[in-house]
Amino acid sequence: MGKLEVEGGGEQLANNKQPDAEKQINACMQIANFWAGRHDQHRQYEWKLTLGFWAVIVAGIAYPKNLTVIPQPVWLPVCWITFLAYSYLWLLPLWVSNRRDSLQAFQAVAEARSILQNPTHEPNFPDYKTIDVSVKLFHGDWAMRFEMVATLFFQLAFASVMLFGNENPKTCVLWFEELATCALIVAFVLVLLFCSEAPEEKKRGTK
Repeated sequence: MGKLEVEGGGEQLANNKQPDAEKQINACMQIANFWAGRHDQHRQYEWKLTLGFWAVIVAGIAYPKNLTVIPQPVWLPVCWITFLAYSYLWLLPLWVSNRRDSLQAFQAVAEARSILQNPTHEPNFPDYKTIDVSVKLFHGDWAMRFEMVATLFFQLAFASVMLFGNENPKTCVLWFEELATCALIVAFVLVLLFCSEAPEEKKRGTK
């Protein structure tokens, strides 16, 4: 009889915790929706500005005569500086914010699932600033690589047209091919340097 009373008390305690668990699950899902909405809003800003930037470059390629006021030798360094500013002053800060937002959203969903499986589970959310947002992970993100490479090729094509397009189209094409080849080599080296794990990290991951 004593055992039955203990079991009955346990069932009553679990039933009392059900409303609290439901509130916690709803709270976790609201947190997840908040971070997911923030992430989606940032991505919209990112792609609107990126597509607008690409449209400006394509317009410069299509109508280079309107930009002859600026001396030709200036265009190549301007393109490189613009590319670096776009990549590390626009894409990188946005990626940092998006990564933190998305991981916070996934963490909230995981906490809600844990509460659903175990009503006595206490949600635990990591500090927003402790999420790893190193530049190595930024370079390893396929979406960031696509945007950076596409922007680089647009700008190399633009620089080639501004330097040699009006004088000799063949020279323009050859110049673009050389620049594109150099850019691909540099990008490949950067991928190897920043996206490959160190041997110690691999060993730690297999333990």
